[in-house]
Amino acid sequence: MNIAIIAPEKFEFQDLVCIDIALRSRSLDRVQMFAEPAGGEDGQLEFACLGAAATVEVQVKGSESALDLAKLASHLAHFPDRKGEGTLLDRLIQDERRFALFVISGRCVDAVSSFLIKRMPEDILQRSVSAPSAEAFRRDYSRALGTLAEDGTTLWQTRHAHLIKTAAEIDQAALRSALGRVLILEQQTSEDVQTRIMNTLAELGVPTGSAAHAIGEMRARVQGAKGDRIDVLASICDVIERHAPSTMRPSDYVSRGLEDQMLAGLLASHVLLLSGSPRTGKTFTARELASKLQVKGYEAKECFSVLEASRFLLDGARAWRVAILDDPFGGTHPVPNSAQELAQLKDLVLRANATKLLIVVQAKDRIFGVFNTSSLSGARLRSHAWVDLDAHSAELATKLWRDLGSRGKVSSVLYQSVLDAFGGGEITL
Repeated sequence: MNIAIIAPEKFEFQDLVCIDIALRSRSLDRVQMFAEPAGGEDGQLEFACLGAAATVEVQVKGSESALDLAKLASHLAHFPDRKGEGTLLDRLIQDERRFALFVISGRCVDAVSSFLIKRMPEDILQRSVSAPSAEAFRRDYSRALGTLAEDGTTLWQTRHAHLIKTAAEIDQAALRSALGRVLILEQQTSEDVQTRIMNTLAELGVPTGSAAHAIGEMRARVQGAKGDRIDVLASICDVIERHAPSTMRPSDYVSRGLEDQMLAGLLASHVLLLSGSPRTGKTFTARELASKLQVKGYEAKECFSVLEASRFLLDGARAWRVAILDDPFGGTHPVPNSAQELAQLKDLVLRANATKLLIVVQAKDRIFGVFNTSSLSGARLRSHAWVDLDAHSAELATKLWRDLGSRGKVSSVLYQSVLDAFGGGEITL
């Protein structure tokens, strides 16, 4: 494989690692992420911990060969461009709040396994390195450039002398401290990192169908920021804001305690039918469920006709979607041709699948009229039964009343009186 093929893959891996670390560290205090800062490595994470500034310099290594102590020494002996001093190890020695993170595709041999971490940024911690390990590293570090200069340049000779001098003169305690801030994430590939980014974007509400495009935009932002002190995390967050739709979750929603059960049913059968009397919270419940799916990467839309819901779900897009079909048979007034709506809805129900979910919301009176029945059990849609939200429990009634009280909507005397009545089973909602 030639360099023209390798280089794009290498840079893609670096870009993705930079994005992944920025996203995983976004909750840190005063956090910033820089791509290839001048005089630095492939990336640099800066944040505040316990009020003090901390820095993590990131090197990305796409080679699948095993990482041993000699290779680690070589990585830490990386000099700034055209400089004969100021290696990554030098910077670790000079700054006790500085860490080095190596993200590698290969595996670590046993001799360097103590540097491994599993979580980022949780594992950015000072570690203990044994004296024998430090001494073994010292020997490898002095030989990091080899024994013969390829071209005999003055720069090579200067660098070689610097490594030998550092290895000979560094105090063991300082070396062990510096090595205690060396961290390694092993067996990382572009595919692994991209999958992790996709999962993070889904958690942040970016629809599955938009995630690849969003990552492409993020990579462009990272590439444009290389070499300059531009915080790429701010740019990444800007991309997310443009791709993540606003959540459907109602601001004052009070949980019924059944949402997880209803969501599991929807994911299993691909269709959820919600009914009840007017103002029982049918649409609010549907929006709450849809917002949970948005976090999983679904696009969500509230539709007001079967045709609109069909177009949204079945337009040929590969995106994962959930449609809320609100009052397909009419709200205050019935729709003109309810039989046609019912036939179209039956067809749509059959076509729902794991990536195209359907939540139908309809008041009982319209259901009874369209299905010519007096009970929800007589109004099944294919194999799907309606969930009756009129079945309020005393626990839900108490939750609703407590919520009203917490927002100052009722007087304290009335609030306590009704709360006691709920507790004693004297009244229900």
